[in-house]
Amino acid sequence: MFKNKNILIGAVAGFVLVGAGVGLFFYLGGVLPWRQQVSTDDPLDIVDNLYSKSYQQDRGSYRFLSGELRKELKKNKEDTTSVLCHPLPSSIGMRRVYAEGGELQVLVTARGSATSTEQAVVTLHSLRDGWYLDSIECSPGEFAPPREFSFEMNGTLLKNVPKPFNSEYWHLMFDANGELGQYVPLFFDASSTCQSFGGESSVCSPDIFNENSNINIKGEMTERGVIVKVLELADN
Repeated sequence: MFKNKNILIGAVAGFVLVGAGVGLFFYLGGVLPWRQQVSTDDPLDIVDNLYSKSYQQDRGSYRFLSGELRKELKKNKEDTTSVLCHPLPSSIGMRRVYAEGGELQVLVTARGSATSTEQAVVTLHSLRDGWYLDSIECSPGEFAPPREFSFEMNGTLLKNVPKPFNSEYWHLMFDANGELGQYVPLFFDASSTCQSFGGESSVCSPDIFNENSNINIKGEMTERGVIVKVLELADN
């Protein structure tokens, strides 16, 4: 009799634990807590999707969130302004402002909104050849992250870059603040000037660039990367 009673208690406890697990699964938006979901899309597209109208009803269900960020968005489901830093829906502008190995930060600003003076600094982490949104910090409108408007850095010219960076574009690999192996994509237009080691200048022709060249880049940081104004070849 006691044996059967113990079996019954054990079965009930098992059902309770299973129910709790299922409840946690749906609370986290249907994402297994031990399997972080990642996207292979461009990081700016991942951020834009979070702020877009397609997720306006329940942004906590967005697949590519860390557990902590998902919890905050679900807790503030009725008004996500305190988490996203902007009232929604609103038109936003984005700019990639920091990249270090597997971490990337995107600055999100509201456009055409007199009610939002804050900016969101969205941090993404890379995992399994993709990206996920790890955290969001709100900053005053006058906040100016490093390299927001200009970029000048020495480094190595590479096209063979590790994932999740896109090897379709040339990149500058550089070291900053004691951190090794930072990457930023480079974009060239008709105004991009390349200077040889001897000082001769000409319009840049990316098709004839050499992998692993030592260079100095001067340009403007944009949403996608650096628009190159001057590329200077350094002595190898």
